[in-house]
Amino acid sequence: MLQIDGQVSETLLISLYMRYRESKAANPIIHDPSALQLVPQMDYDFSKLDKAIHSQVGTALRARYFDDLTRAFIAKNPQPVVIQLACGLDHRAARLGDTSTPFVLLDLPEVIELRRRLLPPQANETLISASAFDKDWIEPLRAQFPNHQFIIVIEGLVMYFPKEQLRTLLVHLAQGFPAGTEIAFDVTGSLAIKMNGHHDAVKYSRATFQLVCDDDREMEGWAPNLQFLEVKTYTDFPEFRRAGWLSFHIMRLIRPLRRAFRLLHYRIN
Repeated sequence: MLQIDGQVSETLLISLYMRYRESKAANPIIHDPSALQLVPQMDYDFSKLDKAIHSQVGTALRARYFDDLTRAFIAKNPQPVVIQLACGLDHRAARLGDTSTPFVLLDLPEVIELRRRLLPPQANETLISASAFDKDWIEPLRAQFPNHQFIIVIEGLVMYFPKEQLRTLLVHLAQGFPAGTEIAFDVTGSLAIKMNGHHDAVKYSRATFQLVCDDDREMEGWAPNLQFLEVKTYTDFPEFRRAGWLSFHIMRLIRPLRRAFRLLHYRIN
């Protein structure tokens, strides 16, 4: 069994286990072969998460949405590069069956060390040990891929940090990447902050939601070349009914609840 060091983010393990659980479900929203491979090898008590059905369905829908955006971006660009910030143990390239598009996978050193051990990088994958909120990794990466087009996926990260850190990150990306770069990320609204301690999965970790973002277009005011493209709430996906018919319809009716967790899609112009 693989021992999991306490330094590794617990939210990383939550997301991995939710993809594992969903992959074992009948008619799964996503099929994640890496999650199916890794979870049974891990010496970690995942049982406390077995009833987190909202997180299971939500994590799967989020992953599928970002998978779809990534797949579409690759299809429409001649030299695409996929950047995953705070990649954790997510293996998007494997889910997409993509062995040729460059994937750049960035996370904190201890996470990248774990990833190297559990998911050795494939020929099309580059691992970077760094914080997503630093900018020192941007220039070397641009030098490595000077004439390429980029999609940047920031999944399950920024909601655990104050808004100012999201602003700093997006400004760095807007200044450092070329026009046509797309950015996909998930945010939390005001009501999510009030749910700290009650979330069906995060309550079992030391993490807390900190980001308050209620305006989908707010980021357009942070840099002149940031353009809002789309927002998705989880009730926009019919499969979210699997989390509970009643809760699905309550979320659809109560706007602050519906918008507590959202998926945003932006472009750098």
